[in-house]
Amino acid sequence: MPTLRTNYTPTLTFRNISVVWLNTVMNPEQPLTPPSQNPYEFIMNPEKPPKPKKSFGPSSSFVMKLLLILGGIAVLMILIAVVVNVVFGSRTNVEDFVQITKTEQELIRVSALGKKAGSQSVRNAATNTHFTVTTHQQQWLFFLGQKGRKLKEKELKLSQNVKTDAKLTTAQQTATFDPTFTTVMREHLQSYAAELQDAYTNATDPKARALLAAHHEQAEMLLTQWPTQ
Repeated sequence: MPTLRTNYTPTLTFRNISVVWLNTVMNPEQPLTPPSQNPYEFIMNPEKPPKPKKSFGPSSSFVMKLLLILGGIAVLMILIAVVVNVVFGSRTNVEDFVQITKTEQELIRVSALGKKAGSQSVRNAATNTHFTVTTHQQQWLFFLGQKGRKLKEKELKLSQNVKTDAKLTTAQQTATFDPTFTTVMREHLQSYAAELQDAYTNATDPKARALLAAHHEQAEMLLTQWPTQ
């Protein structure tokens, strides 16, 4: 019968020591976190960097402020121009129309002297001028009355030119009335047409502009009835 060796000493392997250590450090009841299903997911679906916010910078901000200021100034200037035109525009032109009626008064007075002409064509031209310009003056007097500007006959007669009367008196004495009278009437009508044109350029009232345009056209037609010397 073999003899048992009493000097045998059991030894632990490193594997057993590892098992013992793991069991003492980790909680066996704690669930293990499962690894990612796709270890290459960070390559296939990389995180997109956030888009940088747009910034105009200090220079762009200054330009925007400057444009706003300039736009405000432009709007303010337009408003001021409109207010000035509405408040003062018609008042500025009223006296221009008053002067036109005075010019017409002189034309009416001088054209009435055409009855002294020997030529029938000169008398006809004088008659047409007299009635046409008289109609013009009546329209302006009505227009000025609506604007609160009343004209008396005494004020209208201030435009009378005594030199014209002296020239025509001399012409009648020297038997040159017809050519002299024709020259005088043409000069008066040309001056009248130019005055109407200037007033039309400066006028702001729509009714006044319509009258000025019509009267200017008729004045030009009257000129064609007077023979040139």
